[in-house]
Amino acid sequence: MVTYFSILTLKQKLTKTIGKIKLAHFTVKEYLIAVHANFSERDSSCLIAESCLGYLLQFTAHDSLNYGNINNFQLAEYAAGYWVNHARDAEQSNGKSGVMKKLIEDLFKPNGAPFVTWIQLWDPEDSWFSMINFARRPAGFPLYYASLLGLFYQVQRLKEQGADVNAQGGHYGNALQAASYGGNQEIVKLLIEKGADVNAQGGLYSNALQAASVNGNQGIVKLLIEKGGDVNSQGGLYGNALQAASVNGNQEIVKLLIGEGADVNSQGGLYGNALQAASATGNQGIVKLLIEKGADVNSQGGHYGNALQAASVTGNQEIVKLLIEQGADVNAQGEFYSNALQAASFNGNQDIVKLPIEKGANVNSQGGEYGNALQGASVNGNKEIVKLNHTW
Repeated sequence: MVTYFSILTLKQKLTKTIGKIKLAHFTVKEYLIAVHANFSERDSSCLIAESCLGYLLQFTAHDSLNYGNINNFQLAEYAAGYWVNHARDAEQSNGKSGVMKKLIEDLFKPNGAPFVTWIQLWDPEDSWFSMINFARRPAGFPLYYASLLGLFYQVQRLKEQGADVNAQGGHYGNALQAASYGGNQEIVKLLIEKGADVNAQGGLYSNALQAASVNGNQGIVKLLIEKGGDVNSQGGLYGNALQAASVNGNQEIVKLLIGEGADVNSQGGLYGNALQAASATGNQGIVKLLIEKGADVNSQGGHYGNALQAASVTGNQEIVKLLIEQGADVNAQGEFYSNALQAASFNGNQDIVKLPIEKGANVNSQGGEYGNALQGASVNGNKEIVKLNHTW
């Protein structure tokens, strides 16, 4: 069958032509286009996607992969990791696309052996670091994975077949959050049209709006807000959408969220508040914007205790200056380094160390992991900073 075993024919052709098979993304497409003059790039993507899918579909409960036989299936890992790329490239192609779509439907049968095998070979939730793990089971469900990977047609088909758009599961909690994180705006629209709850809670980012804000998907952020997304919804890694946008430097989304009523002093999440998030990651424009909109420069909490300590530990001198000018307390206490001076001393930021000292920072302040700024500087052998602390 061409659909299930064309990859074997492809392998034979490549072996005959170049002596060995190399299923690199561009190499195979170039071969197909070169050998078959009437092949477009889309056609070649479609054929490779069909071949990879066919290869995966051969694995059943009675003929499954395991650590003992994986070396007998040398194309399995490639097929699992790359069929999605080829399928997306070919999704709008004519002719053979019907075969490809049918193969995708077959793969996405819930709890089917090929579906489970695919996840074990390549985890779509952790694609950069995915390793073969035959103990792994799908964390999500077919609609969730199709949404995460941007497979619009398959999302449509699964919904037509009765898939629950609000089902919970997976790293990102639900299909809408997965699509929002992945930047798949058309899928986000489709899911909302089919009844997805835009404020559903769960997963790493707690809700779809925070997930879209993390990756800077402004169009999706606007769409979710238009459909009733709560800009002050709490929970998830960054506490709220504003903090998520701030930590990743998405100034336009920060403006959009504030314009829609996001609370600039909202507490929670990894960095405690949006100002600390922007300070920690060096987003000076966002720091200025948040302060202009009323952010409290002395707000306490989060990973670094306050914005000044966050900027000090990460070496953002201009932000340290700005925060001090805006009234940040140079002696504020809290979290790992206890105060900004100890944080800057430990990390060897001599120019930053001078700033809080000039503004009255107590060089003998006690607390934190290293007890005081002098010990913090000594731990890392920062002689100039040790001298500076002694001088003052």
